[in-house]
Amino acid sequence: MGSEFLDFLSKRKIVYEGIEQKQIVIDEWLQELEKLYQQIEKDWLAEALGKKLLTSKREFKEISEKELGDYRAPKLVIFSGKDRVEIIPIGRFGFNGTGRINISSFKGIHTIVYYQHKGWFDYKPQEKLRELNKEIFQEIFMQLI
Repeated sequence: MGSEFLDFLSKRKIVYEGIEQKQIVIDEWLQELEKLYQQIEKDWLAEALGKKLLTSKREFKEISEKELGDYRAPKLVIFSGKDRVEIIPIGRFGFNGTGRINISSFKGIHTIVYYQHKGWFDYKPQEKLRELNKEIFQEIFMQLI
């Protein structure tokens, strides 16, 4: 009976270590999202937000990923009058990167891919990746607003 008990506890330990590892990955992903949102609000759109030409707020999205399970992630919503552009996390895994967001509005969807230790990149099929920066973000924003 002692061996069965130890096997049981060993299996539980593996499950909990897996859960802890998943939470670490989720926490790192959420930190990267928040860093991007801060850069957008405090740098790339700071002047427009300061002049009240735009407003922004956080909303939350439920995400379910095979590798991580279910979790809640923030999305950034930017308003220009009644129009809105949303920066929506899609997931931490898949799509040839280590994360993906969509920048979207009623006019369309634009994909941004995150590569760990490299940053965020504008993704367009059949085109070279462009590192996301202020100019590229504002270009995408103008197309979607």
